Amino acid sequence: MSRRVSGLLRSLPALASSMLLLCAAGAGAQPGGGVAQACPVVLPREGLIQRVLERLPQVQAARLGIQVEQANRSRLRSGNYEWVARTTIQQRRETIGPRYTETDLIVERPVRWFGKAAKDAALEEQGETVARFSLADTWHEAGRGLLK
Repeated sequence: MSRRVSGLLRSLPALASSMLLLCAAGAGAQPGGGVAQACPVVLPREGLIQRVLERLPQVQAARLGIQVEQANRSRLRSGNYEWVARTTIQQRRETIGPRYTETDLIVERPVRWFGKAAKDAALEEQGETVARFSLADTWHEAGRGLLK
């Protein structure tokens, strides 16, 4: 959760209590007016707001974006740079003469160009950072939409 969203959610109870104080001050001016009658609580509890925001489709999609970037990170780390073992068997038969059997065993591993591992690591880092900022922005916009 971003700092902006957590700060917003932490300030909601303070905002609700200040609204109650203002409302109580206004209720005291009315003859026979009580605080409970004049001002109902407007804002829901913080836990309820967080659960509602977490269940929104756009927030869930942004959270899945982080998982996609983490999978992309492991893909870039392994890539096509793993050991590969291959075998081939070829047989040749002639009508008159010997039979030939050839067997090949190949073990190979591609090599990254110089500096490619560092560039892949930087790309991984940036992709995950962008996904986290996207989640924070989506969370913020969902909170604003809920507040409206």
